Amino acid sequence: MLRIVTSKAPSLIKDRLQIISKQFFPAVFNDKDITTHGDLWDSLLVFTRAFPESWTIPADKKPTMTLFFSLLKHAGYGSITVTYRSILPLISTWADESVLGKNGTGFPFVKDFFENFWRGIESSNMDRDPGATGLFLEAYIE
Repeated sequence: MLRIVTSKAPSLIKDRLQIISKQFFPAVFNDKDITTHGDLWDSLLVFTRAFPESWTIPADKKPTMTLFFSLLKHAGYGSITVTYRSILPLISTWADESVLGKNGTGFPFVKDFFENFWRGIESSNMDRDPGATGLFLEAYIE
């Protein structure tokens, strides 16, 4: 539903962006049911493309990036194909401040991103998909 409302009536979301972001990001990044991940990632990409500033809204006192890093660390909770193919399109939607920070250096984001990304290869979730390591390396190279 969020994907459709974002696409068809973004003003409805814009007025409630704080509330929606605080609920949406934790729901997406903590969902362990891999059968829903395709739709979740699709909604996430549409939502963040329309509202890149949503990344700077903390979710339940946790920065949204912390939730994203946890997903990376756990190799997408098992949805390797969807997660790793969506990382680059997701990052391309972020506002500069989300990645570079207020001082423009990108630190600690770059360090935290790659640290958690690489921890994902050690996750037991990688063993569920025979092509997981290849998808992981492909996403890293991108």
